[in-house]
Amino acid sequence: MARQTIPVTISQDLFNRVAEKAGQNSLNATIVDLIEKALREGAAVPMTKSSGQTTASGRAAAERGKRRAEAIANVLGGKRLSETSNLFEIDGQRTLVKSSSQSNARFGVYEKQLSEIDEILCASQTSQGTFELHAITPKDWDENAFDVSPNVRTYKLQRQMSGSQVRKLGTPRGELVIDETVGV
Repeated sequence: MARQTIPVTISQDLFNRVAEKAGQNSLNATIVDLIEKALREGAAVPMTKSSGQTTASGRAAAERGKRRAEAIANVLGGKRLSETSNLFEIDGQRTLVKSSSQSNARFGVYEKQLSEIDEILCASQTSQGTFELHAITPKDWDENAFDVSPNVRTYKLQRQMSGSQVRKLGTPRGELVIDETVGV
């Protein structure tokens, strides 16, 4: 998983409380767990104009996601069930295929899709360019995903899950190399 390092200054009191919670665990891992928990419980991380995504780059990311989903489903013998979403029949299951890049290890699912699917297959791009697959049930998604920021147009429509949540909650389904030119 790609990592980013950011400098953060916190009060000594907050540091002591986090360190106490960490106990025998890694302090960094404990901080990440606390942040993910806060996001799941509704803490909003406001997006700013510097977030980098424009309408054009968002459209390109959506197209890349469709191509990746198609390529992943092809490798797994899937059959497309929808022209407007990444819904496929894979091994008799109605499967929503989602992917993330190294630079953005998050997955988003629209709430209305959860009642129409049997599983969400999340494909996380590795530093080697392959994709690690994890399957999540709609129930686990509903119980653990967090809301997108109120500044995002899909607020209240879509919920997200981080790559680390997917790895923790999902059932591993292997690793794939895909041809990302499928459907081009």
